[in-house]
Amino acid sequence: MNLSLNVRLQHRLLVTELLDEFTFRSDQGESVADLFHEEAVFETPKGQIKGREAIASHFLSSSQTRAQAGRRSRHATFNVRIREIVSGRLEVSSSLLALAIEPGAAGNSILWGDQQDIVAMSASGSMQFMHRRMTPALTLSTGAQ
Repeated sequence: MNLSLNVRLQHRLLVTELLDEFTFRSDQGESVADLFHEEAVFETPKGQIKGREAIASHFLSSSQTRAQAGRRSRHATFNVRIREIVSGRLEVSSSLLALAIEPGAAGNSILWGDQQDIVAMSASGSMQFMHRRMTPALTLSTGAQ
């Protein structure tokens, strides 16, 4: 589909805001619920989670587990490619860099992965994830120090 420059720029801005907000909230332990459609699907090699509330609960639980163990994470998304697949729905491909910061001498880890998303405009005019698949491509560990 041949979209105007203004529409493509608007899509890029809204998608970038969604990806940045997701990584920020994930790192800070804040709710990601409103970033997902009610019937969204989140998929990793460990399985699938269906529905906004189940996805939000998963991320909150993971964040609390990290915080209790003194661990932190930092995520960055880059190499973003956006393609309209049907009116109002976009296919987004991007790369993810995730750092797991462990307390003390446990060592840290680095994950490089691929993200495949289907996003759509919400009633409020922002983008929401309809389907999110995260696939690790490379994992490195710094080992114990």
